[in-house]
Amino acid sequence: MIIAKPEKPKKWKLVTNHASYYFDFVSNKVSLLVFLDWIKESVPEGAEDVTIGLENDHYYDDSITWIGLNWKEKVPNTKYVSQMKKYNKQLEKWKEQCRK
Repeated sequence: MIIAKPEKPKKWKLVTNHASYYFDFVSNKVSLLVFLDWIKESVPEGAEDVTIGLENDHYYDDSITWIGLNWKEKVPNTKYVSQMKKYNKQLEKWKEQCRK
């Protein structure tokens, strides 16, 4: 059986997060200053790929509108140590296979 070279685990992983901003859907007006303050409070420092989108849910005779905010941030890989142990074992098997 041929073993493929194992992939080394990363110390950090990229996680997608989001927040929703509900506002008065009757007038569909939002204060820009309040909205920008909310963005600054919601998005952590170092966030990547921040996107804003207008979302709308329709019900029988009503609808709810909100602004969706999505971003990606790096978080520590909590399983890094155990993954490295497994990686090292797999790497030894792979190196042994290459020697043969």
